[in-house]
Amino acid sequence: MLELKAKRGQLCELINGVLVEKTMGWEESAIALELAFFLKRYLKRHPLGIVLGTDGPVRTVAPQVRMPDLCFVLKGRVPKRRPPQPAVLPVAPDLAVEIVSKSNTPAELRIKLAEYFAAGVQVVWFIDHRTRSARIFTSPREFTDIGERGFLTASKVLPGFKLRLKTLLDGALKID
Repeated sequence: MLELKAKRGQLCELINGVLVEKTMGWEESAIALELAFFLKRYLKRHPLGIVLGTDGPVRTVAPQVRMPDLCFVLKGRVPKRRPPQPAVLPVAPDLAVEIVSKSNTPAELRIKLAEYFAAGVQVVWFIDHRTRSARIFTSPREFTDIGERGFLTASKVLPGFKLRLKTLLDGALKID
């Protein structure tokens, strides 16, 4: 999996034993980076864990390996820093974020959602910049829909973190 990234520059997830290329458009990438900025700023004041970007593979339900567009892992669950470190984080994240793109199908998103929660993820955000909305899942069937005036929250894992969706999208997609 990582050899393919090194050779071809492609990011792939391991799904049912098959490498599946992970594609991300420039808008989704900009949103993920903007969100990482806000999460890192929050974590400077509240050192609770680590944020990984889209090229940070995590183990979900064995043998699956996923690459959420962004994720957060509580520090007590991150392996100690002793070589050799595995290339794939051997735990599922506590928060998984998917920036919905045109290539994401509803079926694919349902599968990811079920897999994330089966692996122990506590909160999942699906952010759709085209509709300027997001869905915050606390289980595969429990969610809150928010519009651009609503707030992204994850009180189970990021107590007190609150980011207005409009602030995220406007900041990420503003070209001066």
